Amino acid sequence: TGPMISQESIRLTRDVTAGSAFQALSTLGAELLLATLPDYLAGHLTPQPQPGEGVTYAPMLKKEDGRLDFTRSAAELERRVRAMNPWPGAWFEWNASPLKVMRASVGDAGQRAASGTRLIVEGRPAVMCADTALVLEEVQPAGKKVMPGKSFLAGARSWAM
Repeated sequence: TGPMISQESIRLTRDVTAGSAFQALSTLGAELLLATLPDYLAGHLTPQPQPGEGVTYAPMLKKEDGRLDFTRSAAELERRVRAMNPWPGAWFEWNASPLKVMRASVGDAGQRAASGTRLIVEGRPAVMCADTALVLEEVQPAGKKVMPGKSFLAGARSWAM
C-alpha cells in the first residue's frame, strides 16, 4: 500500500503455479532490489504512489479454499488447481478421503454429464464440471505419493462407476 521505487512483472502462462510464481518473483525481487538500491540511496529515485485502479486485497488462504466445486467451469477449476499449488492444495472428496489434484487440464467441450460425474477421458481420470470435464493429469490420494492420473486409474477401479 506504500509508495513504489521500481517494479517488474512476470508472464503467467498455463504451467505457472502459485509456487513457481513465488520462486520467480523472489528471484526477480532480489535482483531488482540490488539494481535499484544504489540509485535510491544516492537520492536519484523518488518513490511514487501506487495507482488506485485495479487494487484488490486477498484474504489469507484456508485449507477449505482448495476444495473444488464442480458446479463451476473446468477452466476456472484448472486455474484454481494452479493457484492452490502448493498450499493449500486443490482437492475433493473421493472414497471418504481427500484426493489432491496437483495438475489438471480442461477436457474437450463435447463431454456431457451431470456436474461431479467421474469420467475417464483418454485414459485419464476426469470430473464433469458445469461446462466440460476437468482432466486430472496428476493426483495425490490420501497417504500416497503424487502420481500421474493414468497410474491412479490403474488402482482406482471404481473411478467411473
